Amino acid sequence: MAYRDANGNITIDENEAKRDISRLQNVSEVLKDADYRLQHILITATESSGLIAHSIEGTAASLRREIQGLQNGIQDQIRRIRVTVRKYQEVDAKLKETIASGGGFR
Repeated sequence: MAYRDANGNITIDENEAKRDISRLQNVSEVLKDADYRLQHILITATESSGLIAHSIEGTAASLRREIQGLQNGIQDQIRRIRVTVRKYQEVDAKLKETIASGGGFR
């Protein structure tokens, strides 16, 4: 969740970011399980013959590609959240250092 500081700048809640990452990781695990199950369906369809088996094979392969795309998107989001949190931690540390040293506010 984003918050605005006294100057109207958007800041983030580090704990909320951690919860977001946890939720994304949970979704990723569900997708991994679905991909695993689709892999077994694909293997079974590949070993079978006929139009239905061929249709199942194509659909399972397509769904696996979609899952991989979703997984990549999830991992990208996790990376972006972590980078943003690190950025704000660095900004906060610099601000604390500036305040501790008097920061030119005299």
